[in-house]
Amino acid sequence: MLGQLKHKFHYIEPTFRVNTDKAHGPRRRLAEAGTETSTNWSGGVVFAPSGQSFKWIEGDWVIPDVDAPTQNQWYYCASWIGIDGDGSGDVCQVGVECEVYRSGASVSRNIYPWWEWFPLPEMQISSFPVSPGDMVTMLLCTTGANATSASAFLTNRTTGASTSFSFNAPAGIKLIGNSAEWIVEAPTVGGAQSAIADYGEVFFSVCEAFLTNNTTVNGGTGDNINLTANGQTVSDGNLITPTVIQCLYVGTEPARLVAVPDVFELSTQAASNSIHAAGLVAKFTGVNHTNSWVFSQSPPSAARSRWCCVTGPGRELESNQGTGDPG
Repeated sequence: MLGQLKHKFHYIEPTFRVNTDKAHGPRRRLAEAGTETSTNWSGGVVFAPSGQSFKWIEGDWVIPDVDAPTQNQWYYCASWIGIDGDGSGDVCQVGVECEVYRSGASVSRNIYPWWEWFPLPEMQISSFPVSPGDMVTMLLCTTGANATSASAFLTNRTTGASTSFSFNAPAGIKLIGNSAEWIVEAPTVGGAQSAIADYGEVFFSVCEAFLTNNTTVNGGTGDNINLTANGQTVSDGNLITPTVIQCLYVGTEPARLVAVPDVFELSTQAASNSIHAAGLVAKFTGVNHTNSWVFSQSPPSAARSRWCCVTGPGRELESNQGTGDPG
């Protein structure tokens, strides 16, 4: 396989950097009938039948362009494929880390590929560049149960770059091979559970795992996992087809600037969810009616419309294109 990749793509010799503050551990399990829940994983998982174990897994996906749901906090989104971790204490995995921090109009992002055999920490692949919108193909190979080494093959199909390498299990750890998964995760950072970034959606395709008897198991035929935080679902795992798994962000959405007229009306729910209602846009004043708030600008602006910052349900606001600047 390595020889084939070298002929078709530009091969990059991998270099690594250990990130001791980050880890992508086993699923924190809150099992339910049918849909499974977790505080760190969302996506899809399949389980090996009795007497068999998984030895290979592959998947394709597009790297998301993440955003921060709130200001002045780091948010994280790790997309990866792996073996073990759902019912075992280890996870053999390879994927992409996306991190984002927003302060005012300034947004900082870190995006890079990595591998890990938990409980060892994350190993960043520092020589292999990736960007939001890049489509990646990843393949992880072992010999199945009791394996103590693995090989990873990564291809950036957008840039034509590829790399491959082998790595060893932590001392005293052997592969169980009981589960294979395609995951969007909120990883452990600095020893604590991180908050999931707004990643939009990730579609894993070619979701295939291979058993030691050489049978293929499609990822979309197993269980889905939804990620919860503070009792609310923030990332859905949806089994779209036998070989396609969707992860969909459903948590708090970042505030957006939208144009509004000088006089406008919001439903009570929309008003309660708007940053204006929190008093952060002082140029508008509101009058509370039975089922809605009516806002007006006082004194009226010479410009046809001005800007108001709203979130989530506040998108019920009917807006028009204005000539004013964000205030």
